[in-house]
Amino acid sequence: MADTFRLNGDARPLRPDTTVSTMLEQEGFDGAWFAVALDGAVVPSSAWAKTAVQPGAEVEIVRPAQGG
Repeated sequence: MADTFRLNGDARPLRPDTTVSTMLEQEGFDGAWFAVALDGAVVPSSAWAKTAVQPGAEVEIVRPAQGG
């Protein structure tokens, strides 16, 4: 069985040497108008390229919402 991680609760295949940046690209996220948490800790966008996504990781991506 291939390694996986969870993205917003859904299992996804994990490619070797995946970083937060490459995961975002692979999942079709573009721009910087969202926050990323890896295993419950927010990852600053300045660290996305060097932060590895490990097998079994829990990744949450949150986009800001407007409302009132």
